[in-house]
Amino acid sequence: MYNLLKVEFYKLKHSKFFYILIGLMFLQSLCVLIPLKANYLLKKTGESMFLQAFPLQEFLINTLLIGAFSYFVTKEFQSGYVKNLIASGHRRINIVLSKAIVFCIGVAVISFIFPICTLVINTITNGYGGEYSLVYIFKLSIVMIIMYFAMGSIGILFSFVTKNVGAVIVIFYLMDIANRFGTAMSLNNDTVKYYYSKTIFDIPGRFADGKLSSGTIFELIFICLVTLIVCVTLSTLALRKVDIK
Repeated sequence: MYNLLKVEFYKLKHSKFFYILIGLMFLQSLCVLIPLKANYLLKKTGESMFLQAFPLQEFLINTLLIGAFSYFVTKEFQSGYVKNLIASGHRRINIVLSKAIVFCIGVAVISFIFPICTLVINTITNGYGGEYSLVYIFKLSIVMIIMYFAMGSIGILFSFVTKNVGAVIVIFYLMDIANRFGTAMSLNNDTVKYYYSKTIFDIPGRFADGKLSSGTIFELIFICLVTLIVCVTLSTLALRKVDIK
């Protein structure tokens, strides 16, 4: 397991694509400085911008980023790399966990660049705000880290199940459409709203709705952990069906 993690972290550390995404996220953060009348982000405090940043980048994270990361995992199936790992005697659960851990960490690192950068920029220009305590902001950050881990695990699951680059990208694109449809439907239908609120896709939007209670925060963490565990388990089951011959 340790050696598998070392290899996965090495690949992430030396991935040009990873650093390109980091650079793009920094550039995206500078958009809050564009002096346009329609740019309402210019007037937000650092704290308010931090909370708003998560739903703002939802499409980028859910579809583009995780879909792109999934490309590299799926490519390893097509190249025979995963089969070679199995043939070398590595346990399949360890292969899944090593890829899931590094995949999710990569997603979380990139996902937090925009919120943190805009927090700093807007704090310098408009002040921090201070409506909520730093402890509360820290709790929300933990929720988002776990949520990005859960989102990453979904990418791992589809990569291991489909083993097809195009299929993974299409699935995440359709997921984004379904997410937007679910968001719209939940505004007018209480039943849809109830079930949609039990998914990780509803979490970013919750941050902009006002302060969340401790009970709600623990509920969101629970939803993320269940999603993470289910996806990793199903990924392992999918890998067990891989023929190494």
